[in-house]
Amino acid sequence: MTRDPQEHDEFMSSANVKLSSQLQKKWLDTPQAELDNQTPRQAIHAERHEAGNMRKEIAYQTTSLFWPEKWKIASDLHFKEVAVFRKEKYTKAMEYYSRVIKEYPDFPFLYRTVANLGMTYVALGDKKEGLHLLKEALILNPNYTFPKEQIATIEKITAKEIEQTQVTRKKK
Repeated sequence: MTRDPQEHDEFMSSANVKLSSQLQKKWLDTPQAELDNQTPRQAIHAERHEAGNMRKEIAYQTTSLFWPEKWKIASDLHFKEVAVFRKEKYTKAMEYYSRVIKEYPDFPFLYRTVANLGMTYVALGDKKEGLHLLKEALILNPNYTFPKEQIATIEKITAKEIEQTQVTRKKK
């Protein structure tokens, strides 16, 4: 699909970029059904709190892209995988992650999917494969801070601690 350069320039105007930023901030504070009616901000803070990270600021990047339909499908799958991961349905999350990686290898945010698959392996008790995938995500995007932070934390976790976490989850 070919885009008119003038149309692109208008889309990327500062007014549209500002509007995009405002919409993202609004989204952070809007309850989402996929997050059990929590806001994304609440879910992020809760997840950080569980990991011992008390950082309150939420950094995000706005990227305006013209997405082909296939990337929209990959993006939809990515968000489904995040939702099921947060509900601790790791096998289903792994299916979604693996599908995105296999079917959409040119997806611009593949590095996030690879990192999330790594976290799924860790949640399932496979620390070695989880760390491998987090390192792969860094190769795909060396500026992505999430895997750097997770690798540092996971390398300190013992196999016994991972096993205890799994036992606790099974009791829920």
